[in-house]
Amino acid sequence: MSRKRKKRTAAVAPTTAWGLEATRPDVGGLLSWPTLDSRRELTPWDQQTLYKSARALYYNCGRIRKAVEMIVNLQGWAMPQPCTPDEDWNRTARAHFLRCVMNPFFFDTSGALNFVTAQLWLEQNRCIDGDALCVMGRYGDRATFSFYKAPQISEDGYGHGLNTGVAVNAAGRPVSYRLYDYAADTSRDIPAGACWLYRHNPEPSYPRGVTDLVAAIVNARDLAEIAGYLKASLKLTAAIGLVETKKEGDKHPGVRGQVFPTAPVSMGEGAMTVARMVGATTITSLAPGRDVKVVNDNRPGPNSKAFMDFLIADLAHSVGLDPTVLYDSTQLGSAGTRFDLAKLARWTQKRLQWRTPGLTRIWRHVIACEIAAGRLAPPKSGHFDEVFWVPCRDMTIDVGRIAAATINLVREGLMSPAAFTLATEGRLPEDVDREKARRLANQRALEVEFGLPAGSLHQSALGATDSAPNPDNTTTE
Repeated sequence: MSRKRKKRTAAVAPTTAWGLEATRPDVGGLLSWPTLDSRRELTPWDQQTLYKSARALYYNCGRIRKAVEMIVNLQGWAMPQPCTPDEDWNRTARAHFLRCVMNPFFFDTSGALNFVTAQLWLEQNRCIDGDALCVMGRYGDRATFSFYKAPQISEDGYGHGLNTGVAVNAAGRPVSYRLYDYAADTSRDIPAGACWLYRHNPEPSYPRGVTDLVAAIVNARDLAEIAGYLKASLKLTAAIGLVETKKEGDKHPGVRGQVFPTAPVSMGEGAMTVARMVGATTITSLAPGRDVKVVNDNRPGPNSKAFMDFLIADLAHSVGLDPTVLYDSTQLGSAGTRFDLAKLARWTQKRLQWRTPGLTRIWRHVIACEIAAGRLAPPKSGHFDEVFWVPCRDMTIDVGRIAAATINLVREGLMSPAAFTLATEGRLPEDVDREKARRLANQRALEVEFGLPAGSLHQSALGATDSAPNPDNTTTE
């Protein structure tokens, strides 16, 4: 039994023109990741391109600069609160830590940053470049820190066993970072154990971070170019003003005009004499068949404005925020604003989680140096790295309502008092009680000194809500 062979048809090759177009450098500057090897996906040359593009937009595009500044300001900074069982040690350790890190002379090797401004500096450079490096060291017996921008972690080409300036082991764990000095053409390797590479969304296959502006570079560049073209057209329109038109084949002379200058103005001895021109051109005659039209440019039109608004909104989405939060919150009502603030709170909490491990390493390094130098005794529990990082207070449009609801939760035992005081004041309830006790003791001493009735100062004190002390229980010498 014979079988009929099916007629073979030539296989149709897949269309790959779109892929080739995406890799061309002259098509909007799009980036391509053609392989799954991280060393080939993001090369040192790709990183240099991202650095230059992101920095150029930050320094020349107001939208990008505002986006970066808003990202930094919305996250703010975090302060430590030790959480060991030894409460006395917690207060002493926090005081030692703040005394060491809040003075730029001791904290930063360059003497420019303290603990708070260093967090802002790290966040800004991480947003623009993708990451920033903090190197922990010692100056004598004190902890000190050095800060380096992302382009300083580099390599001069392939062949060094590095991945974008980072040496990794077989498991992909960073072993060292290479700091390259372009001016001196020298480099040195810093052990990874002494470094904190601050970046967001770390991936095991990528030893470096990528700028937050990576998805906004193309649109921001287009937006800047469109604005530049519109500005040039408006300047050209203002410079020309009038245009003379004529019929086809008309060879009569054109418009004759006259400009009235003022007297020459001298700019000083030995300087050039200039004439200041004032007034407008006066048309004295107009030949038959001629006409004068005013140059009027109505750009940008409604369509172009809507498209520019789309690009601006896409810039905000590219950095992970809503356009109303990043650029214009006046477009929302109260309900929409509350919803955006709730999303913003979750966004800042996520960003703080990426920063917390590095901040804990700074805490551990400072406290370890203080204990080794004998200026601070170790805690009774033996674990001095138990620390909670308190962020800046959440943004809200209903301060009174939220505060009252939170206080009621604390009063009813449904919320921890420590969580409330740490979130609002950055202190534990014990610290607040101690301050209140010192204030009451000072008020009583002043009442005795000036012969005032017991409790009179307390009743007139601003914010006093509890009852005044009993005069019968007040003892005086």
